[in-house]
Amino acid sequence: MRHTVSVFLSILVTFSFLLAGCAAQPVVRAVEQEPPTPSPENMVHLRIGVLPIGAFTPFFVAQEKGYFTEQGLAVEFETFRTGAEMIAPLSLGQIDVGGGEAGTALFNAIAQGLDLKVVLSLSTLTETNSYFLMVARKDLVDSGEIKTMADLRERKIGINNQHGMTEYFAAQALKTGDLTVDDVQLVILPFPEMVQALANKALDVAYLQHPLAATALNPGPDGQTPMAVELYSFYHINPEIQCASVLFGKNLLDPKNEDVGARLTVALLKAARDMQGDAWRSDEQIVRVISERTGVPEAVVRKSVMPGHDPDGTISWANLETMQSYYLERGYPEYTEPLPEEQVVEERFQQLAVERLGAYQP
Repeated sequence: MRHTVSVFLSILVTFSFLLAGCAAQPVVRAVEQEPPTPSPENMVHLRIGVLPIGAFTPFFVAQEKGYFTEQGLAVEFETFRTGAEMIAPLSLGQIDVGGGEAGTALFNAIAQGLDLKVVLSLSTLTETNSYFLMVARKDLVDSGEIKTMADLRERKIGINNQHGMTEYFAAQALKTGDLTVDDVQLVILPFPEMVQALANKALDVAYLQHPLAATALNPGPDGQTPMAVELYSFYHINPEIQCASVLFGKNLLDPKNEDVGARLTVALLKAARDMQGDAWRSDEQIVRVISERTGVPEAVVRKSVMPGHDPDGTISWANLETMQSYYLERGYPEYTEPLPEEQVVEERFQQLAVERLGAYQP
């Protein structure tokens, strides 16, 4: 019935044209296929947009373990509140790399001809990496006010972006209770703010990613009662879904910078391969950098479920197409015919990286 929407998200694409006059010069340059021996003189500088959430772990690990440096890359992270906020600066060349969900804002930007492409899978929801879930306030569950999805009518549900993936997730979960997103109040908040909103009872339910979800599901540092309980994992509806993607913008889509893009992809795949299985929990570097980047204590990070990071970065067009179909059914995009795969996805960087590293062998 009612949607509460953050105003700033609705103006992102329009805002891109206001930024155009002050767009920064490209920060990458053509280089040889083999990365040079790293030195201050020959490093290629890249600006990367990130979110302080577990899905972006490959970026954080690649920097922590020196994989970017190995590839002759010096990276600078710029933190955003949502992936949609990266679209304008990516298309204008103000940042080189970004990531996040395939939401309406991304599809609209591509339909408008802006320089953006999905180039790599960033995070995936699997049976063993079911890191994305719907949580409900524990007091509402304990009192019996929330028992099933049908009890969510009129409830305040936190999602991170208007007309994006978490809304799609919510819609699929609500179907099991014969509800739609029109039967609830969708509250738009960045993931890090949802935990506090649950604590303040400003939300009844939230879609959270680990490790942030672990802060709500586990006792507090002084033994406080957990503030939330797991209500639903989206894996039960749509297994193996690609939740987040790596995006290249104007600079790295320039053909002369193809090798730079391939090198960056190599570094990200090396980091993703470090995250296979549970060995990461005992890797002090990985635990520390996740804690630092997400603001979640190391002890809680170790209790978390990390996203699935495809070791070969394979893009799932079927998943992206499914989400695009949902947006079109709801009338969200500014276009009416589905965008084809070749307009949205660019696989050459992933293919080049796998050629250089070899296909992943467990």
